[in-house]
Parts: sequence; structure tokens; C-alpha cells
Amino acid sequence: MADQRIAPRRLFMCRADLAWSCDGQSKKLSGMVEDRSKSGLGIQVPKSVPVGTQMTIRFNNEIHSAIVKRCIRSELGFFIGVAFAGESREAAGA
Repeated sequence: MADQRIAPRRLFMCRADLAWSCDGQSKKLSGMVEDRSKSGLGIQVPKSVPVGTQMTIRFNNEIHSAIVKRCIRSELGFFIGVAFAGESREAAGA
């Protein structure tokens, strides 16, 4: 299977806080960013997140809107690939 990434990824390790809404309820999850590119992130999380979920991700004094493009089971839980959607901004207090 050919690599479909539009930008090369690089190793990037930091904690991230993810937030989204599902069926009218707010959901939150913490994860570990493992790689980053200009177009998105790879994040290790403890629970599955549905593909297509729109979320807000806070990490490294940044806030990004993103869409989950893939979610696969891994040894530590799940690995999600997200694509940035829209502009990023600096986190308050940064």
C-alpha cells in the first residue's frame, strides 16, 4: 500500500489533551503525540476514537482543530492519525 501522506512526518514526543463532542456529550482524552507533519499528528491514546471525529487538540502551547483520519489498535491502546483542519493558535497563558 502506498504512503498517502501529503507531508513528511517527523518524531515529536509530547503530551496532548483532546476534546470533542459525541451525541451531545463532551468527551476528553489525554494522549502522547508520537509524530508530527505540516498536515497532522500521530497520537497514542488509551481508547478508540471514531474516524471522522472533529476535535480540538492542545499540545506544546498550541491549539489545533483536527479530524481523525485513522484509528488502529496498538500495543498501548490505540494510535490515531489526525489531519489539521483550519488554523492553529497559541494556548492561553503560553
